Order: sequence, then structure tokens, then C-alpha cells
Amino acid sequence: MKNNQVSLEQVLDAYEKIKNAVRVTPLTAFECGNGCELFLKREDLQETGAYKLRGAHNLVSRLSRKEKARGVVCASTGNHALGVVHACSLARTGCVVFMPENTSPEKIAKAKAYSGRLAGVELLGKDFDESSKIARDYAKEKGMVFVHPFDDARVISGQGTIAVELMKQLDEKGKTPDYVFAPVGGGGLITGIGAYIKAVSPKTNIVSVEPDGSTCLFEAVKHNERVVIDSADTFVDAVAVKQAGKIAFENSRRIINMYAVVPVNTVRYACSVLEKSGIYAEPAGALAFSALYTPSFLDSFEGKTVVCIVSGGNVKK
Repeated sequence: MKNNQVSLEQVLDAYEKIKNAVRVTPLTAFECGNGCELFLKREDLQETGAYKLRGAHNLVSRLSRKEKARGVVCASTGNHALGVVHACSLARTGCVVFMPENTSPEKIAKAKAYSGRLAGVELLGKDFDESSKIARDYAKEKGMVFVHPFDDARVISGQGTIAVELMKQLDEKGKTPDYVFAPVGGGGLITGIGAYIKAVSPKTNIVSVEPDGSTCLFEAVKHNERVVIDSADTFVDAVAVKQAGKIAFENSRRIINMYAVVPVNTVRYACSVLEKSGIYAEPAGALAFSALYTPSFLDSFEGKTVVCIVSGGNVKK
């Protein structure tokens, strides 16, 4: 991958590679009251309850026989772990999952349920970044393959397959998106989606959405370097990352048009709005949607076609 630039071809290749292992999630119309034509891409209805399954499958399915025999290691606040364990179960590959000590009980229970005899779950580290270091060290010591949740081209290309689906789904309705909102933690999701959409629809605006307690990509772009933020708010736990991925940062100016930083209370409100319609999004799952309720965006999209990625729904119902 030249200069870490994610391409249309990589995303399309991933789409073909994983299409039999993931669900085509629905694109549903939603009335939010601000005059735009809003669609939600429902990755909360994905097999493991989140989009992370896509990138995990794209990477694990490409491992060599020797790599699969060595086994896989990952670090995750939950959703990436579920995706990796699911992918490893199909590939019959052993894996070890490291999760922060404060990971939600629902995600821990799901990871253990998916793991079976092929995986082990370790709760180590006070946050994602600390768990990630422990996992990397473990993989190196044991000679296993470390599957990064957002800073690997294979993972990013897998996440980009969401965009292939949503563009097809909109085209069937005779529409092209004016704006696509994506939640951001380390930046893998928005990089994959943006790489594809900008290639097929250059005028579509890609909007990065981060909670105000976890703004590692926004700060990286502002300072023109991958800064490490002091802390990452754990309410929106799936995006609680202190440093943006290298690939996301290097692709950000090419694919991202706007940055939204959303107060955590607005994310809470967005969760409740979705829940009233029977959509049980976790905080990160409601994050992109929550940007539509921030003062700076509230009246900006009248008459526009807008898509928000509902990235996950692993909450207790």
C-alpha cells in the first residue's frame, strides 16, 4: 500500500472476500426533524452486533496456513474482540483476546460465549491503550499474529465494505449521499468508508464524529501529528482511544471534509431517541447520529441526503 493510502480496489477486494461471512445490513429511513432525508446504516444488526466483524474477517481470512497455526491475538474494548473471535472460529484458528478491566459486562459475556475452546479472554489494563500494549507484547513473546483494531490496511478495507453496501442501497433508491457521518475512535472505520465513497462520489462530504472526551483524530489533524491525548472518556467505550491510527491520520486530509465533536450528554440523548424507535445502539453506535443534534449542525442539512453509521448495538436490552 503506497504511502498508506487505502484504495477503492482494496475495499472492493475485501467486499468479495468477506461477502459470504457477513450480513448485508439494512439502510433504513429515519425522521430526525431537521429537514434532511436521513438514512441509518444498521451495523448494530451485524452478526456480532457491530461492524468490526468485517475488518476482522478480511484480515484473518488472508492469513497463511503457518500464521493460522501460530494463532491470533487482539486487544479490544469489546466489538473488535467479538469480530476477531468470530473470524477465528470460521478459520479454525486459536486466539487470545485482551480487554480492559472496565469493559462492559455485556461485551465480556459475548466474547466468552463466542470464544468456546478456540479462544481465551484476559481482562488486563486500565484502558484500551494499556491492553493493546499487553496484547502486543504477548503476541511477540508467543510468536502469534496481532490483529490491530484500526491501524491495518486489511482491517480498514474490510470496514470499508459498509460503504459498498450503502452506496448500492442508495442507488436503488435513486439517491447519492450529500453527507456520510461516521463514528471515530482510532479512525479505521471512517478511513475505509471514506476511501471508497470519495472514489465513487467525490462530492459526498465525509464527516468524522468524536465525543468530546475522546478526540484523538481531531487533535491529530489540528496539530498535524499523531498526538496522544491525556485521557479517553469511557462512556463511549468503543471509541475510547488515546492516539489515532497512522493510516487514518495519513488519509484524513484526503477523505474527511468535516469534524464534529459531540458532548457526551448529546450522545446519551441520541441513544434515547434511537431507543424510542426500537434501535438499541450502544453509545458509539449512536455517536454519528448524535452529531445531528449538536448546535453547529442542527440546521445545516435541510433538503440534503444524509447517512449515519449506527456502528454497534452491544448493550443490555
